[in-house]
Amino acid sequence: MRTEVSGVRFADIYASLLAWLLLAGFIVLPATMASFRHSRILGNIDRTGEEVLDRIYSIPLLVIAGTSCACGSLGLLWLCWKNKTNHIWLEERVFLPTLLNAVVSLISALINVYTTDNGYWSVTAIITVIVVILTILVTMTLYAVNRKPINIAWGEHERLNQLHHGR
Repeated sequence: MRTEVSGVRFADIYASLLAWLLLAGFIVLPATMASFRHSRILGNIDRTGEEVLDRIYSIPLLVIAGTSCACGSLGLLWLCWKNKTNHIWLEERVFLPTLLNAVVSLISALINVYTTDNGYWSVTAIITVIVVILTILVTMTLYAVNRKPINIAWGEHERLNQLHHGR
């Protein structure tokens, strides 16, 4: 019994840390979109320099964000595989937090594009939105697949309850 409880606690802590790691990547990604186009620094820059700045604003932040998203995503997928028969735990600890974090991150990225960058869709903005939308779609798909056994079990429970209580 003790091993089972410590295993569940480990999984809970690990799921929370991985969800936060993924969220951290989502939060840092929009920071890579900060616009330098209106800065005085660009006064003497040539056309090639402007093209480079238009493509990616902060490569180190992009690497940190990408690594954080990749590690968080891969870790959460591993947890899903490891706990694939614990459907309610997956729903509560992995799918719903990941889905909510991704939706908030999408809203944040859109706000960043339309306020900070005045509606300009840079390459990093497009990549950010694509990554977040893919995360939302994958999470919703996994949630739907995971929900089916829960619905079957709940239906069986209701059927047995009606037989037992005669309702």
